[in-house]
Amino acid sequence: MNYNTKQRELILNCLMENSDKHLNAFEIMELLKVKKINVGQATIYRTLEKLIKENIIIKYITKDNSACYQYIADDNCVMHNHLICSECGELIHIKGKYLDRLSEHIQNEYGFLIDKFRTVFYGKCKSCGGQTK
Repeated sequence: MNYNTKQRELILNCLMENSDKHLNAFEIMELLKVKKINVGQATIYRTLEKLIKENIIIKYITKDNSACYQYIADDNCVMHNHLICSECGELIHIKGKYLDRLSEHIQNEYGFLIDKFRTVFYGKCKSCGGQTK
């Protein structure tokens, strides 16, 4: 049974208002504090875990093994993969026909369906020494 608490609503609204960003729990708490809203860190973590299970937000693991979260604004966020720079932690959304072909190949060859909702490729971004075209 799902029910909405005031804290859940406030946390979700914060993520929705910042859907273009990847926020960690501390940043969410600070954004709420700016609005004179006090929500405990434990409540934020519990709420985030519930929102993940409900496929309302996405959780990413950064280079320092910490977590950041993003509201799924629409189905477009589900339909792409992600790149995370192992140096600076930049998260980049990517999609394209080649990734679709890779997913199709893996499914056909190995019977494994890739969850684009959670697929992350790690490497180096351009700024940190990744190669350009």
